[in-house]
Order: sequence, then C-alpha cells, then structure tokens
Amino acid sequence: MAVPMADSEKYTRAMDRAQLDDIESQIRALRSRHDLTKKRLESYKYPVLTLPSEIVSEIFVHFLPVYPLCPPQEGLLSPTLLTHICQKWREIALGTPALWRAISLRDDIALEQQIHLLETWLSRSGCCPLSIHMEDYELIPMDEYIEAIVPHRARLEYARFHISLSGLRALEGVMPLLRQLSIRLPYDRDVPPSYVSFHEVPRLRAVTLWDFTFTMDLLPWSQLTSLTLVAKTPSECTPVLKETTNLIHCKLITGGDAHVPQPDTHLPYLETLVFVHFVADEDPATEYLDAFIAPALRRLQIPETFLIPHPYPYSHPCATLRAFIAKSGCNPHEIFITGAMTMRKSVYRKEFPTIKFTFNTVLTDSYCDVEPDSPRVQAFSDEDWYP
Repeated sequence: MAVPMADSEKYTRAMDRAQLDDIESQIRALRSRHDLTKKRLESYKYPVLTLPSEIVSEIFVHFLPVYPLCPPQEGLLSPTLLTHICQKWREIALGTPALWRAISLRDDIALEQQIHLLETWLSRSGCCPLSIHMEDYELIPMDEYIEAIVPHRARLEYARFHISLSGLRALEGVMPLLRQLSIRLPYDRDVPPSYVSFHEVPRLRAVTLWDFTFTMDLLPWSQLTSLTLVAKTPSECTPVLKETTNLIHCKLITGGDAHVPQPDTHLPYLETLVFVHFVADEDPATEYLDAFIAPALRRLQIPETFLIPHPYPYSHPCATLRAFIAKSGCNPHEIFITGAMTMRKSVYRKEFPTIKFTFNTVLTDSYCDVEPDSPRVQAFSDEDWYP
C-alpha cells in the first residue's frame, strides 16, 4: 500500500530534525571538550615562563655577543629580537639596560632612522657603561651622531669613532670610564694638527689612531698599555713611542720615509710588537726594528721585507733579528713572519731553535689584515692584548 506523499515528507522532516538534534548534541560535547582543553592549556605554565625575571634578564644578556662586542640592531643576536617573542619577554628586555649598552652604528639605513635607533638604545641602556662602534662613514654627516652621544659621554667605556674634527672636539671632556679609544678622521694630509686633548680619562689604556695629524697633547700617553698607529711613518711614530713608556702591546701599520734612521726607543714593559706594511708597493721600513729596545718582548710580528737591510747587503733577515735580540736583551717566545719570503722557513728555525716561528705569506700589507683598526693579530690571541 503506497504511503501518501504528505506523510512521506512529514517523516523525512522528522528524521532531519532528529539528525540535526544529534549533530548539535555532538557540537555541544565537542565545544565542552574544547573549552576544557583550552582551560587546561591556559592554566599550564611553561617552565621558562616560571623563571624569575632577574634570571631571564641574565639569560638575555648571555644571548648577546660578549660585551664590548656590539650586537646587530635587528635579526639574530639582536636584543630587539627578544622584544618580539611575547609581552613578558618584551617587558624584561626593555627593562634590562645591559642589553642596549653596546651600539654599532650602521650606514645602510636612513639617517633619521639611525639617529632614532641610537637615541632609543642610549635611553634604554640606562646608566650602563657604553661600547659604541662607528663604522667608516664617508657620506653620512658624522656630527649628527656625535650630537646624540655627547650627553652620554661620561658613560663611554669602549669607543671606535670615524669622526670629523668638529665632532672630535665636541667629545672633549671628562670620560671617567673610557678604557679603549679608536679615532679615525677623514683622510686629508693638508689638514693642520688637530688641537684636541683628552686628559680626563683615568682608565684609558688602549688606543688606536688612524692617519691624521695630531699634537702630542692629544692623550696622556704614559698611562697607555696598548697602542695601534695606522698609516703613520716611522718618523711620526717615534715621538709618540718615546712617551708611551708603559706599553705592553704595540701595533704599527707603517708607510713612508722607510729608510730614515730613527733614534732608539726604549720600551721596558713591551711584550708584543707588531709591524704591518701599510701598502705593499711602498718601500718597507727596513731599519725600523733596529730602533727598538724591548727587554721584556715575548712576541714579534714583522714582514720579512722589514728584516732585509737597505741597500741590500750580503746578509739575511736572521742577522737583523739576531742584532735586535742582542741589543734588546730580550728572549722572545714567538716570531710571526709575514709577506713574501726570501728565506726558507727551516733556516729561521735552525738559527733560533728556542723560538716558535709562524709564517703567513698572504698577509702582505694592511689591506690583507683581518681588522687593521684593532690590536688583535692573527698569530696571537685576544688575551695577549687585553688582560
């Protein structure tokens, strides 16, 4: 017997309503499970988030390059990255001045943005000592940066500046924390001596000076223990070295007046002496080593061309080394010979059997040096330079 059409539709609607009720019941059950799971997750505390803020802050500091090295302003190893993880970490990072105390200024972003970043980091660094690294800017107005730095001058501890003369003068003043200073002015041989002096720097020990003309009143030379002079002639180096009587480490990147004899320079505490040829196609300073008397010397780096007397006689570099050692009365532990070689390595080792010799024929001048604006040398570790 056929079911009437009206009854069939009524039955179908009833089935649909029943199925809908069943689906809604399942949804309610799933929603309840969802809410319970969400509540359980929200109540869960990740172990790292249970650490005291002081511990997290200390972890953050160790996440960065070791001070005074400067982290990047963004990306990996940047303190800015730590502000993007979660709200709690952002608050901790912004409240940790040590994260913002080492600042490397860049030349690949707009000046206004860089000034804003500099001022922001200086503000966030609170009262911490500062490490500021200014790259070799050629086109950017350097004085804009100095204007932002000057109010924080007393906090400078490590400073590497490529700076204008007016900017250098703006930095004059008391810098009680300053330990290391590197100064490079825009190159101009015709600029008269820079009458600038930094004498209220009681902790200053390490200095790098690039090629600019300065007066002997620039620094308290006698308190320095590490000195790097870049692109200076031997005649320009000698007056400075006469005053730096407490040097332990000295790096000279020399060029010009190669064969002008220099008066003796006595450095009684010098342990490390490094010579680098500024430009390989200039005549080497072949007689400069003869002027040094360094009885405490332990390590020497020198291009072999500096060991060959001029004009070239029938003697070899070992004779120059022997004369220097005898005159100084020193007992060097290591000698690092750089540049093109005229003598076999075995000859050096045979002539001086108690000295460790290392050779690098690639390091021919300052342009091959890993970092000319640093007293660090390939043959010697950082610890040799900085106690």
